Amino acid sequence: QGINSRAVLHYASLWAYYLQSDQEEKNEKIDGNFAYADDLFSLTYSLSNMIMSDSRVINMSIGSTSYRPGSPGFDAENKNKTDAQIQAAEEEYNQEYQEHKDYLDAYFRVIEKTGKDFIIVKSAGNCNQAGQCITNADSDYINRVLSENEFANKHSLIVGATDTTTSVFGNILHSKASYSK
Repeated sequence: QGINSRAVLHYASLWAYYLQSDQEEKNEKIDGNFAYADDLFSLTYSLSNMIMSDSRVINMSIGSTSYRPGSPGFDAENKNKTDAQIQAAEEEYNQEYQEHKDYLDAYFRVIEKTGKDFIIVKSAGNCNQAGQCITNADSDYINRVLSENEFANKHSLIVGATDTTTSVFGNILHSKASYSK
């Protein structure tokens, strides 16, 4: 008992594939001449497919690589910059975050009207593309919106390190005692 043998699994991808032009700078996310990227539209499109298909548990492993001002990642990324450059980086982060928040708040207002019952289990978002985990989970745009939006907060569980500690060797460690919201 305890295992649902009648579970129906669905799959949705956040990635939008496109053909790279010869002039376009090649990136690490390529498969031959195809590259892939994700954006807020692909996120909400995938979520909508899952929610409207009556998926009850939506497991997502996504995150942003932007660091919230004041986080260890932001400090590390901006350690050799002038005060003016740091202020500009803070303003850029805040503007990008507000754009994400406005978009996702509008999206969740529409989803709330559907009356669907679901939970989003959201993991990742702590590490940059190089695999360096130098930020708290609350720096991630999506984690912040899921936590700050009342409807989304009731329908989400964020799993990931929420606190970081710097070791005596300068490494960033995640406190396993404070995982999840």
